[in-house]
Amino acid sequence: LCVGATMFLGDRGDALDEQRKGYLNFVGTQLGTQGALRRNEDNRVTNFDQFVQAEWGFARDWSGQLGVRRSTVRFASRDNFVVGTNPDDSGSVRYSATTPVAGIVYSVTDSINVYASVGTGFETPTFNELAYRASGGTGLNFGLRPAKSRNIELGTKMLLGRQTQLNLAAFRSN
Repeated sequence: LCVGATMFLGDRGDALDEQRKGYLNFVGTQLGTQGALRRNEDNRVTNFDQFVQAEWGFARDWSGQLGVRRSTVRFASRDNFVVGTNPDDSGSVRYSATTPVAGIVYSVTDSINVYASVGTGFETPTFNELAYRASGGTGLNFGLRPAKSRNIELGTKMLLGRQTQLNLAAFRSN
């Protein structure tokens, strides 16, 4: 490694549209048969992330990395099954978080590096997880919260010849 610095900036966005229909799984007493419609909704999830990542070779065999990501994820649902006593369950929820990470690498040799990193994580529920309420009620479960974590990892990466690499890591995620 040489002494110097590199920085990367970027963003990423995605969108998913789905039409979700659900049916009773019986007709009369006959189980396993598609019954009456019980769910009909148009769902959309979007995310937009921005990030910056920097690497600094601060000594001959040492480098450090810093990064931060800002994530925003929005789930929206339009209920198309508003009949009788079934209410309009349309709605949306937005999750966002800023997740930093820092690491350090020591190059033992040209083919062996040891490293340590710490950071945080952020994972939203999926539409499948949002699709059901614990109470059994209708509509999406907008009460679910994202999973957040603190992570640490120690490891080594070794090149064993031209086509073989060995990576060993110990990590903890809370």
